[in-house]
Amino acid sequence: MSDPVVEPELSPEETKIEELQKIFDELEQKTRIQQRQIEKEHYSSKEPILRQRNEAINAIPQFWKNLVTRDQDLRQSLSEEDLDIWGFVTDLWIEEDWEGPDDFKMILTLAEGNEYFTNTKIEKSYKYDFEKDEWTIKGTELKWKEGKDLSKQNKDLDAKLEQEGAVFSPDENIVSHWFGYWNSEQDSDDIAEFIRTEVWPAPGRFYASPYEDDDVEEGDE
Repeated sequence: MSDPVVEPELSPEETKIEELQKIFDELEQKTRIQQRQIEKEHYSSKEPILRQRNEAINAIPQFWKNLVTRDQDLRQSLSEEDLDIWGFVTDLWIEEDWEGPDDFKMILTLAEGNEYFTNTKIEKSYKYDFEKDEWTIKGTELKWKEGKDLSKQNKDLDAKLEQEGAVFSPDENIVSHWFGYWNSEQDSDDIAEFIRTEVWPAPGRFYASPYEDDDVEEGDE
């Protein structure tokens, strides 16, 4: 049995810093709540524009797959199977949850023919508890097709990664599937947060960005 971890005793100066940081964080949270109220008051005038924008986006074939493929950060965080599924996404909507300053819901509509699951509309809600400093994330249960359950593949990968001295073959996938965690317990979801805060305000700009090829070295033409 391992010995219990003993936390080092803080100096009076360090204790003071922690106390002041806590006060500052609480003030930041109050400010965020006030900002959220202002956002809510103005949202009614923004929503019709967002709806019209989505109509224009949805007229472009595979808009969302092209967008996530062109952004290097997103592309590197998604598996090939994730990108395949994004190819069937015909509509993405971020629904703000005004109960909390950081709460929201992501809604995806998918075309028929998705080879991974049969759902044509899936949702995922994100609620943040400031006092506990933790997220509560809940998603639609995906109806996986036979042999296509990405959540099972994630579990198998996680189990192997936990093994000491685990060896992977060159062609073996070591990237978790984002859709495989859709209705799993999660502490956070950096991809969803990035889409909500960075992509959603101006998706057209991300779509228009030049494709960044990871295989082309800097200076190559």
